[in-house]
Parts: sequence; structure tokens; C-alpha cells
Amino acid sequence: MPSVTESARDQRGQKCFNMRKRMGAAARWGWIGVHAHSMKLQHEPGGGIFMRIGALIVSLSLCAAAATAHAQTVQLITSDEAKLPNATGKITTRGITRGPGISVLSPDPAVKGVKGPFDLKIAFEPRGGAKIDASSATLTYLKNPAVDLTPRVKAGIRPEGIEVGNVAVPVGEHQIRVTVKDDEGRQSSLIISLNVVN
Repeated sequence: MPSVTESARDQRGQKCFNMRKRMGAAARWGWIGVHAHSMKLQHEPGGGIFMRIGALIVSLSLCAAAATAHAQTVQLITSDEAKLPNATGKITTRGITRGPGISVLSPDPAVKGVKGPFDLKIAFEPRGGAKIDASSATLTYLKNPAVDLTPRVKAGIRPEGIEVGNVAVPVGEHQIRVTVKDDEGRQSSLIISLNVVN
């Protein structure tokens, strides 16, 4: 005849087995991580697991909201800045240079009208064995006075280039100068012309 201790152990084992079955079903439906609370749930009333799952749903919702907030639109140019007078004088970039190559990947330069928000992707190409100095990269809105846009894209600046998602720019034509140096001090510039439409 089994002892009282063995009987209690068997009952606990059966409870754990039943709980694993319930948690396995929950995991199959996408409630990943709920099993981490299984040892707590076995001591709770029958509805405890549903309360835990409800709490997990709330946590996942908060995480999703945080991710959405993280991907909020970046206002690259404000409407007030767009109303400033255009830069005076001839806008030029430096002539033939051995400095880094600069190219626009997005928005597509071949597309005449860009709808926002859009992803801004600019590639830097080192030359002559030099390395890109990412800290030297700047974006300047060619207005009078000029507007430094660099702080607004700083988080997306890398030696490989600049990449910022969900960029908003007012409707109209805009010219932005991109400048970068390599670790040997050689500088290159490129004028980006954006025609933003509704």
C-alpha cells in the first residue's frame, strides 16, 4: 500500500502532467512563454491560466505599441523651413575628387514625383583603400539660411551610408546636400533633388 508521501507525490506528478498538456496546447496557439509560469499556475484555481494568458496578451500589445512608436515618422523638413528662400548663388559640389562615392538608393532618383513618407537610403563608397568617416557625414537643406538636417538622421548614419525610414517632407521641390569625408580627409558632396507630391 503506497504511503501518504508517495500518494501526494503521485498527485503532484499528475497535476504537472495535466499542466504540461494545457501549456503545450497554449504554446501551439502562439502563447509562447506561458509555460514559464507553469509551476505557479499549478497552485492557482482553475481560471488562473486564463488570467495569465490575458496578462501575456496585454504585455504583447504593449510591446507592439512600443515598436510602432519606435517607427514613427521622421520629419526631415518642416513646413516653415520649406517656406524659406532658396539658397542664393550657384550651387555646386566639388569637382573631380578621390573622396568617397555617394549615391542615392531611395527614393529612386529615376522617379520624378515622390510620395511620402518614404525611406531615405544613401550609400557611401570608400575609395583608394581609405575608410569612411561616418562622423563627418552631413545633410544640409539648401535654403537661405541653410538648415542643418544632420541631427534628424544621426541615428541612421553608418560608414556604409545613411538609412532612415518613414521620412516626411512637405510637398514641393527640395534640394539637400550630402557631404562626407574619408579617414584621409578627402571630401565628397552630392546634391539630392526631391520633388514630393501628394
